[in-house]
Amino acid sequence: MANDVMIGFWGKDRSVIGKPLVQAVPELVGQPFISLLQNVWRTGITYEAKDTPAELLVYGKLQTFYFDFAYRAIRNEQGKVDCILHTAIDVTELNLGRAITARAREQQEAYERETELNGQLNESNQKLEVAQTGLNDLNCELERRIHERTAELAAANKELTAINEELLKVQQLLIERTNELASTAETLRIAAESASVGTWSMTPDGEWFTTPEVKRIYGLSPDESLTYRQALAQVRPDYVQYAMDAVDASLAKGEQFNVEYPIIEKAGGTERWIRSVGKLMQTQGHNNGYLYGALIDVTESKQDELALAKLNKAIEDEQEKLYQFIMQAPAGLALMRGTDYVFSIVNSEYQAILPGHHLSGRPFFEALPELKETAVEQALLEVYTTGETRRFYDQLVPLPDFEGEPLRARYFNFSYHAWRDELGHIDGIINFAYEVTDQVNARQKVEHAETQLRHAVAAAKLGSWHIHPVTRALQYNPELAQIFGYEGDGLMTYDQAIGQVTEEHRSRITQEIEQAINAGGDFDITYTQRRFNDGEIVWLRSLGRITQDQNGNATIFSGIVMNITEQMHSRLKIEQAEEMARLSIETADVGTYVLNTEILAFVTSPRLKELFGYHPDEELSYEAFVNQIAADYRGKVLEAVQETIETRKKYSIDYIINGLHDQKVRWVRSYGGLYPDAQGRYTQFYGVIMDITEDKTDEQRKNDFIGMVSHELKTPLTSMKGYLQMLQSKARKGEDTFTTGVLEKANKQVSKMTTMINGFLNVSRLESGKIQIDLQRFDMAELVQETEEESVATISSHQVMFAPVEETWVNADRDKIGQVMNNLISNAVKYSPGDSMISIACVTRDGKAIFSVKDEGRGISPEDLPNLFERYYRVQAVKDTNIAGFGIGLYLCCEIIKRHGGDIWAESELAKGSTFYFTLPVVE
Repeated sequence: MANDVMIGFWGKDRSVIGKPLVQAVPELVGQPFISLLQNVWRTGITYEAKDTPAELLVYGKLQTFYFDFAYRAIRNEQGKVDCILHTAIDVTELNLGRAITARAREQQEAYERETELNGQLNESNQKLEVAQTGLNDLNCELERRIHERTAELAAANKELTAINEELLKVQQLLIERTNELASTAETLRIAAESASVGTWSMTPDGEWFTTPEVKRIYGLSPDESLTYRQALAQVRPDYVQYAMDAVDASLAKGEQFNVEYPIIEKAGGTERWIRSVGKLMQTQGHNNGYLYGALIDVTESKQDELALAKLNKAIEDEQEKLYQFIMQAPAGLALMRGTDYVFSIVNSEYQAILPGHHLSGRPFFEALPELKETAVEQALLEVYTTGETRRFYDQLVPLPDFEGEPLRARYFNFSYHAWRDELGHIDGIINFAYEVTDQVNARQKVEHAETQLRHAVAAAKLGSWHIHPVTRALQYNPELAQIFGYEGDGLMTYDQAIGQVTEEHRSRITQEIEQAINAGGDFDITYTQRRFNDGEIVWLRSLGRITQDQNGNATIFSGIVMNITEQMHSRLKIEQAEEMARLSIETADVGTYVLNTEILAFVTSPRLKELFGYHPDEELSYEAFVNQIAADYRGKVLEAVQETIETRKKYSIDYIINGLHDQKVRWVRSYGGLYPDAQGRYTQFYGVIMDITEDKTDEQRKNDFIGMVSHELKTPLTSMKGYLQMLQSKARKGEDTFTTGVLEKANKQVSKMTTMINGFLNVSRLESGKIQIDLQRFDMAELVQETEEESVATISSHQVMFAPVEETWVNADRDKIGQVMNNLISNAVKYSPGDSMISIACVTRDGKAIFSVKDEGRGISPEDLPNLFERYYRVQAVKDTNIAGFGIGLYLCCEIIKRHGGDIWAESELAKGSTFYFTLPVVE
């Protein structure tokens, strides 16, 4: 594997991926790199080098490149070298830049020497000018004196000799000064030519004089002419105005000008860079003065300067590449500079490891003070002082997720590498890091699980075995010997173990073992075997797996064996029970179904299809099943099914269905429940449906009869009650106490009979759907207050205590809720001893009004509690007493509360009393 940058270094494309290095880059053969790689692979010691030349075939040409590179051995979890990480930085341009810089420095020193010579030349020119001025002055003086002597010659011949002598002296002085000037000019010419400096001068009249070196600089021979205009024409056009402006600006200030510009040679068109320096020298008698200057060919230094700029740009680009490499690295990378390890570069992966910590620009131990005085601090110091890399694997580093939070156990793989500056001095540390907390925790869990598994195998008395794939040598633990009933002195052999397998399973298990060893994979087989010691035939299940090496050869075949005799016997019993259940279902003439509550897969028996009016070969989907339910009952059935799915309560409901083809209307009763699937998820809804049409018809007839009889009995009882009240009033007037007492008892019996008949009538209306619920909004506190007033007036045998009730608004049938309250209070009075306490309360909780009646009676057994609210059900202990009743009061209460969307239930403990509750939804 290699990234595009490395492949680019080699001058190759991605077709080299997957090839050995000597094939991918054959020109490396004979160079030291292959042996270096082999040494790193063998020793695991990192090799690093800088400015190393490498001959690489790039663009079809063998070229020399320079690299800073490192070979780092990467180890696997066993600590063995698994691969080598090769990182490299192309420093070819940097090395070339250094050479160019050295050459530029030499040229700069030459230029400085040239500048010094120019200064001397200028000084000599100034001396020459002074000498010429003195010569002119001497000439003037000479002429003046000759004129004076000539004028005086006629008058003073005697002075001629003296004048001639003085003239000779002046002439001798002139000769000496002239020779001196000639010597100085020659010296300056030789110096200029030695320094490759061309000099020029311009007279006040614009005449331009140059040395041969100026022509050479302009690409001309000494014999060719070069005028100022021609010289100006060779300046590169875009620099003409610049050069002229620079010279004019300097001259205007009276300063020396110094300007660089490119010229184009006339012969070959080659571009050269020159530097022109000069100054205006004023002379007497001239307004403009002489302009003296020098030209220097600075082409090489200019090229070096441009190359140096390019090199600096390349260095900047490499630094940017390094920055981008760090920022885009797939692992956490950070560069820490200085002895305080200040985070100067932090990539996103590194920051993601420590999201709650601000890192950039902060010293390491300021950002992570928890690591002070730990192994991390010592490692950083060692790397910074020695330059040796430090690596850590699965290292526990307690760190908080956010600054200031508690420490958390976290694990990291990380390394510290010395970072060096351009001079090779250690200037910082590069930190590679990635968090392995999840991996370490997972491994620890696996190790813990393996330990638990070993303990579990021992605790569960599972036998473990190992079979050598070639020799068939058998190894086993004591539990396996116990399962096999082996008590021999020597070790049990593979052939002995196979020999105990019963005849019907022996060939199959032998084939399974051979196939697993030869083809690999898992082994799972159930079979019977005869125990060695007692000959008992036991059911065993053996599970195993073949382990293979990297070449696919089997190394060991191991597994466990368990005694499943009891499970097999239990399964046989279950199968028998299932067969009995199947026969029972068929005998009971009921339909069955299974519904997958996740995907709504629906499987039905033929009998269920028949009940729903389907042909045996027709498909009955769950949607069609629901559609066959009568519209008045469909919603109730779906609600009941959903409740069972959510609460796992048992499902029981009666409803009407319409047959598809036969159009028959049937009453059915359905029972069901939610059961787990093979994965243990509660997704399987099992149900049975039976036809109860005849039962419902008979029940309706019974209800009609009860209703008719109750209605017929109610009229004479009403008349009888009126007669009894009249006789009772007459007896009171006659003060016949005996007759009054008898009539009062008869009146009570008639009231009980009336209450009983009203109960039958209500049950009849309820089951025939004729009972009406008149909903209205009222305050439960007022209804409880009325019930309290009525109870205080009518109950004298018990202590009735009503708790205060806060304002509680409900939407219900006020009369029927009052009837339920009175029934519960009446039962508490009826079934608790005299003078005991009866407590009534009504509170609001979780959006519900909860009404309760608590007594101190004998209590209700746990067996009776679930059936209290069934029709005609009476507690067995009550049956043994003389308390009258038919078991319809609580049934009516339950039905009334359910039709209001509430719940009703009872809690009781024998010999301690009972509490009955019902709830109603509260409204605003």
